[in-house]
Amino acid sequence: MNLTAPIYDRLTSDAVLLALLGTFGVDSVGDALPAIFLDMPYVPEDAPLPYLWNYANLTDAPDDTKTEPGRQISFDIGCYTANEGNKQLVTTIAERVSDLFHRHELAIDGAITVVASAMGPVPAETDETVLGLLIKVQLRIEETG
Repeated sequence: MNLTAPIYDRLTSDAVLLALLGTFGVDSVGDALPAIFLDMPYVPEDAPLPYLWNYANLTDAPDDTKTEPGRQISFDIGCYTANEGNKQLVTTIAERVSDLFHRHELAIDGAITVVASAMGPVPAETDETVLGLLIKVQLRIEETG
């Protein structure tokens, strides 16, 4: 089950979050794309800060009930900004990401979200030039098709 598109759609549907992020590239009509990098082993070297990054699902395990097939899925979304001596921007971005997922259904083809929670932020591993916070999202979904 691929969650990249539903996660991207959730993040890019929020104008407040998009206003906080940098841009990277353009779409087919020439509009700037937000600096959101999902399901990638690394962030492009020339990616502008601030950006969001997710490599892959941390866990994706069966969680069937007596009557419904289901899954427990968890993943981190990393929020990164330039280290300019103030954590306000990275904290604001992380809180916004958390708000977008906590207790909100994620539109997934072939499944319904039963429970969605977002935890954090917790510090992300970075060098001294970058500030990073992680939001852990956990989903309990029931498969419908």
